[in-house]
Amino acid sequence: GHRVGPMPKALSVRASIEAGPKSGRFRVTGLTALRADGTVIGSSPGDAALPVGLGEYAEVSVEHALAPTTGANAVLRVNAGTTPIRVALRCDPHRRILLVTDGRPEGRLHATYAPGIPPADDAKHGDYFTYSHLTRTLVSLDVAVVVRAHRDTDPGDVSLLAASEQAIYRTDFPGFRFDTHDLAQYDQIWLFATGKPADTTALSDAELAALARFMDSGGGAFATGDHEDIGTALGSQVLRVRAMRAWHFPGPGPDGEPGAPPAIRSDRHDTTQSGVGETVESDNYRFDDQSDDRPQPITLTPAGEQHDLVALPGGRRLRVLPDHMHEGEVIDPFALPKPLSPTRTHAGQSFVEFPTGKDGSQPRPQILAMASVGPGHATKSTEPNHVGANALTSAQSYGAVGAYDGHLAGVGRVVVQSTFHHFTDINLIGDLWAINADQTPNPERRKGFLVSTEGQAHLTDITEYFRNIARWLGRPPAS
Repeated sequence: GHRVGPMPKALSVRASIEAGPKSGRFRVTGLTALRADGTVIGSSPGDAALPVGLGEYAEVSVEHALAPTTGANAVLRVNAGTTPIRVALRCDPHRRILLVTDGRPEGRLHATYAPGIPPADDAKHGDYFTYSHLTRTLVSLDVAVVVRAHRDTDPGDVSLLAASEQAIYRTDFPGFRFDTHDLAQYDQIWLFATGKPADTTALSDAELAALARFMDSGGGAFATGDHEDIGTALGSQVLRVRAMRAWHFPGPGPDGEPGAPPAIRSDRHDTTQSGVGETVESDNYRFDDQSDDRPQPITLTPAGEQHDLVALPGGRRLRVLPDHMHEGEVIDPFALPKPLSPTRTHAGQSFVEFPTGKDGSQPRPQILAMASVGPGHATKSTEPNHVGANALTSAQSYGAVGAYDGHLAGVGRVVVQSTFHHFTDINLIGDLWAINADQTPNPERRKGFLVSTEGQAHLTDITEYFRNIARWLGRPPAS
């Protein structure tokens, strides 16, 4: 975005993009009107007209895809009456996003970028987690090139898809290792830690060093796992990531990190919302209510109310996330009873966990959103992995989204999430294998948020949040 102003008179602003000598595609995503003190007084999506009064300002937000990826010059034109105001813009390079997940097919938990589940493994569908909606969302961004990697073997079968869809969902690098790959080519790395320690291979010290160097050079990182020790192998030792989320179970971790929440005890992080006709009094919450059109409400912290990550079109903020029976937890490392070590050493190289900026200040991680557990309900399940969650829940709240603005200290930004279920198809677009108690198909649960107009609106907001992560994690602008 680039601020234009103050405006000389009341006018209606409409923005359009003119490409410079190097070709590129540009899209106006929104206009914002502000008073001189920065207070937002109006906004509009896209390039819709927006009235801006005398002494007010206009902010214009744009997305762009460039060829070549080294950037291009452009002009943003804001029409003030009949006289256009021309403002030079610096255009950032294409974003390159590396997605990484894990899980051996012969293990208990494994992930795929492809939609659906290999037909031969119908009986084990509860062990698979698909990320096709997220993958498709990121690929559709005009400003992104998405590369898919898998620590193990991707069990997804893309052979029956159209060639264009195969290109979206196929794993580019199976058996991926961070220390044998050129990470400098990427703008950001997303870690979807899906397997338990027995399901995948833990990062080596050389890999941890490669990731730390990437982050210290300005590369962005996103990471999430789930309850207990799910995700420990991939996420628990990564610089900064390991300090912003609870990874160890039963805990504590090797540096005193707090333990992660359990799966089926009464103190589990159960955000399941009751389905139609289900109430706390009836004790009738179901595990597969995660696949309906009712999300969990989240509460933004004061930091979240001001943060770009959870901003939505029209001046709104993200207020919901998908629900699930047992989530993990985002933590504030500076609020722990015992401070964590300020440095990490990997492959003989020392890294400062949270460095200070040039001005001597130390930016710290922030919890942006809190999730809540409603008291007094069980969550019934017919899936073998989740039977036993009949202990009544205890009321509690915990961190769901966390962010660290490393740009203020000359390093990369970080986003962490309490659970990968906020991003999996089963929690977004339905469980393709959902059945009723009598073993007949459940068509509503097989569609997720897509089953209703209300659900589709929730999915639109959640999907926009995914895009926000990609936008925010970009490398800092060149000085």
